[in-house]
Amino acid sequence: LPPLPSASDPAGGDAVGEECRGHGPEEARDLNTYALPTKHLTAHLPKNPYCEACVRANVVRVSRRASRFRARGHVGHITRTKFGDLVTADHLVSTADDSQGWEGERVGFVTLDGATRWHDCAPSANRTQAEVVRALSEFAGPRARVETFRSDNARELLAAAKELGWGHESSTPRVSDTNAVVERAVRAVVEGARALLAQAHLPLATWPYAVKYFCFALNIRILDGDSAWNRRFQKGHFRGLAIPFGAQV
Repeated sequence: LPPLPSASDPAGGDAVGEECRGHGPEEARDLNTYALPTKHLTAHLPKNPYCEACVRANVVRVSRRASRFRARGHVGHITRTKFGDLVTADHLVSTADDSQGWEGERVGFVTLDGATRWHDCAPSANRTQAEVVRALSEFAGPRARVETFRSDNARELLAAAKELGWGHESSTPRVSDTNAVVERAVRAVVEGARALLAQAHLPLATWPYAVKYFCFALNIRILDGDSAWNRRFQKGHFRGLAIPFGAQV
């Protein structure tokens, strides 16, 4: 794999357009160029067959049309217009001995806001109520109000929602319309973190840092002219440096 650029590397994200569609010979040069700039290295989205980290991590191509449909509107009877109208959460679990984080992390609480598409993943060593409360509190922040919280009825999620005063609406088991959104978010976080680790040549034990970074990269990513950062804070897009995970600073 090519080395990551340093923070001072001016490798631009404007080498090609936002989508980089197609895999034919005519697009190969642009895709190969797009695989290297900082813009792609932050989140490895969209999947690029000329980026070795994308290929090794098996990053899934996401339908832009579907993501636009899910970004705003209705889920059942819930209308989502602002941050906190509908929040969903689920777990990712690291079971292999060699995938334990440096501080004993084996679980990640993936949380997603329906209106803004704001993502977060909070690594933890266990699935206790206290850890879920911490994860959800970090997600929402001190000022945001969560109107409706949706989960798969895991005991610790139910208890945490009750402690925080969030109205809980259960997902329906085995019904894709109610479970698929957060399940896709969990999958995206896992595959995105895997790509970041492959690109940075860092050990698997650093996955807790990779999932946090990937969620932040999703939140500042500009897609169709807007970003989760702007939708949540209503103050424009993120203006700081986008430094690839594992880069020298």
